[in-house]
Amino acid sequence: MAFTPGLALLLLGLVAISALTGAAAFLLTFDIAHRVTAALRGRYVDQLLHAPMQFHRDESAGELIERLASSIADIEWFIRYGLGSVLGVSVILLG
Repeated sequence: MAFTPGLALLLLGLVAISALTGAAAFLLTFDIAHRVTAALRGRYVDQLLHAPMQFHRDESAGELIERLASSIADIEWFIRYGLGSVLGVSVILLG
């Protein structure tokens, strides 16, 4: 099989398409993670604002903030790095 300029351009085009789709997928998952975690932070703060005063007396502020930060970080990590894998496996299994 001879190497031709047409084949080289085809391969270059396929590599470019692959790179663009990978970048688009990364940006999409980053945006989804940002939107989901922003919504969760808002709901968490709203619940804290409407919690009874006794709840705030019993819980330390540091514990509430740490709970929010670690939970949101875990969810954000899953969306960015785990969700794509889960979707990929689902597509493969479903055909």
